[in-house]
Amino acid sequence: MSRVAVVTGGGSGLGESICTRLAADGHRVAVLDMNEEAAAKVVAAVDAQGGRATAVGVDVSDERSVHSAFDTVRERLGPVEILVTSAAIGGDRTSATGRCFSARFDTFPRAMPPLTRIPYLRSFAFRARAARSSGSAAAR
Repeated sequence: MSRVAVVTGGGSGLGESICTRLAADGHRVAVLDMNEEAAAKVVAAVDAQGGRATAVGVDVSDERSVHSAFDTVRERLGPVEILVTSAAIGGDRTSATGRCFSARFDTFPRAMPPLTRIPYLRSFAFRARAARSSGSAAAR
């Protein structure tokens, strides 16, 4: 059964591998990444293999960006049922992520993705599965 999977940090590394595997398994994949160009390359690779994917630019350290990204995913692919959080702080920590990264260890929680702190995003899979189990029209 095809489900909608969101992979943050899907534009490279482990996130990219997860995206291609989910697509190979028949899922529709939303490739979320701060680097939308990298996400688009992953989508092109998925499409070339016969899968269905969409690229969405997102800054997971910004709640508004996360909300907007999930709205876009729902519009393009449908309700989200699988969430893989693979986004990480990498590379030059003083530029792209400088505003949310601090050298002081006690401030690290500010760099954690807001999507892990937003309860309704974490519960997408549960609600979708419950609706499908009950035969709700919303699950179709």
